[in-house]
Amino acid sequence: MKKTLFAAVLVLGFLFVGCFDNQFGNSPKGSWTHIGNVETYCNGDTSITEEYFYKPEIDQYYIAAILKITDNEMIGYYNDDGEEFNIDTMYTVSYSDDSLYLSAHGYSDNGTIAYYFNENNNMVWIIEDYGDYKNEWHFEKFNGIIPPDSWLGYIEADEYETDGDIDHATDIELNYAQSHTLSSNDSDYYCLQANEGNSYLIQGMGYFQFELYLYDQNGDSIAHDSNNDLRIDGLGDETETVLLWTCEADGDYYPMVMPTNRYTLSDHEGYYQIQVTEVDTNDIEYCEPEGCYTTIYGSKKVLNLFDNIMNK
Repeated sequence: MKKTLFAAVLVLGFLFVGCFDNQFGNSPKGSWTHIGNVETYCNGDTSITEEYFYKPEIDQYYIAAILKITDNEMIGYYNDDGEEFNIDTMYTVSYSDDSLYLSAHGYSDNGTIAYYFNENNNMVWIIEDYGDYKNEWHFEKFNGIIPPDSWLGYIEADEYETDGDIDHATDIELNYAQSHTLSSNDSDYYCLQANEGNSYLIQGMGYFQFELYLYDQNGDSIAHDSNNDLRIDGLGDETETVLLWTCEADGDYYPMVMPTNRYTLSDHEGYYQIQVTEVDTNDIEYCEPEGCYTTIYGSKKVLNLFDNIMNK
């Protein structure tokens, strides 16, 4: 699910009513990188805002898609699998003070995207605006080279290698996010000192698909997650996998992280963090599955922005 591309559908004709204020100015010309999404629900004078922003410190390898907007065209760049990157279909573009007008090469459908600039001088696309609901995509100015250096090399082993089995597991501290890398044929083991009766929340945080296992002292798997199946409420968009586990006996236990389909898909690699927190299970709240699945919009690698806009 974390690799799922944007779910929003471009709506032609936007409403600028309700409790939302928009700022206009500057120019969309230049290079921009997508940094996240903001959804706002408005009910009269009351509004609820949910933000889903990419955290580059968790995945430095696959930054968000880059847009390059010139006087008359827009090009999308996105990373693929290490030493390759892709240039998306070019689109003709013109713009006014508040709208982009796109025409896909090879397609007859045109698209209009309303935009404005916020207090951070980021460009904000208004993808949906129904008066009581708004979905916006946020872009930050990109001043580096295209493609970025991070797109041109494979993931290197981190400082904790070799940690590919229980005998070489890395000690993990409670309440501390430890940063690691995974390559396509890698696996990382951790050693957790757990106490009987205590419950632990184990999170794998990143922007590519990977799995989380938990092994006991005998090397037997006692828990597994590959898609944040628990749907625990309040976790960040960067949480890819999560386990909630209650220890039945004092001792060392071994979380393990590995890429999904690690022997077949080389693009399932990147930077990630693992964090273990001691929790009270009575404090854990869950969200509805459909809500969790449809509100994850943070920047992902292999992000083909334009196909989702123009070819719906």
